[in-house]
Amino acid sequence: MADPKAAGLGVWRYLVRPGSGLSADVLSAWASAVGAPAVPKAMPWTLREGTLTVRVQSSSWAQDLSLRRDEILRRLAAELADERVHDLRFVVMAETE
Repeated sequence: MADPKAAGLGVWRYLVRPGSGLSADVLSAWASAVGAPAVPKAMPWTLREGTLTVRVQSSSWAQDLSLRRDEILRRLAAELADERVHDLRFVVMAETE
């Protein structure tokens, strides 16, 4: 399986949108926490007051990631060496949005 962080933080900096509350290290940690198969299906969208909102491709991805919530939060805390992300919210978004 490919390492989701292989491209380095430089690539993630291009995905950070102003006002989203996200940073390159959070995006990189997300990729490591969920694994390569989920990265194109679930994209962090905002980080506000400790809640990371993630846009997911389908309700099945939202359900799968919801079931892995505790594991993902533990991995994020370990990757970030802090607990700035303490909750996850999954929102199903159409591919055209």
